[in-house]
Amino acid sequence: MQKFKTVTTQEVTILICDGCGLQTSADGDYEFHEFISIVHHCGYSSIHGDGKQVETDLCQHCFADMCGNTLKIGDPLDDRISSSNENTLAYQNIFQAITKSK
Repeated sequence: MQKFKTVTTQEVTILICDGCGLQTSADGDYEFHEFISIVHHCGYSSIHGDGKQVETDLCQHCFADMCGNTLKIGDPLDDRISSSNENTLAYQNIFQAITKSK
């Protein structure tokens, strides 16, 4: 015999960038899958407040604008992780190509 219970779940279907306001949906939009969502629980002595939670959802372009120079970009199939300083020029060229294609 099997007994079941009803479970209600929520699924993200639309993301809106907290930086530029870009709105994208899960219905086949590649930008949706490139969003960076950050949720962080602050600890003792945090400048944001003890025990507070900070959250942001950023499109890949705003994330690159805000953090691009400090990122460590690695290939999951490669053990090497390089600092963004080594890849800054290549990273910026890719970003410029993407924005020009829009």
